[in-house]
Amino acid sequence: MNIETEIRTLNKIGQNELKGISDILFHSFEIKKDYRDKKTINKKEFLIEGFVEYLKKYLELNPKMSRKDKLEIIHFIDKLKIQTEILELLSGNLTESGITIAGKRLGKKSQSAF
Repeated sequence: MNIETEIRTLNKIGQNELKGISDILFHSFEIKKDYRDKKTINKKEFLIEGFVEYLKKYLELNPKMSRKDKLEIIHFIDKLKIQTEILELLSGNLTESGITIAGKRLGKKSQSAF
């Protein structure tokens, strides 16, 4: 076995590994009502915002992706953004103008749903 084949074999990412990471990511996006520590809330926000950026880059790198898959990712990004807004509310970092902007954005989304 040559070195290139050995490296590919050792670094192969299996579907089971991705499923496990998916479960971990799911729990990292969960918001618990008992969050009181601002550091924890800020770290959750950071993780979610980083994952949103990853998904946006993924969409950019795959322009030939099916419309269905693109929409699924876009809807998931929207849900993640709402999660960050909830975290901002929990931390007390959201201002009155921020609430107004979020309300307008959510209003537009609900109108487009109908």
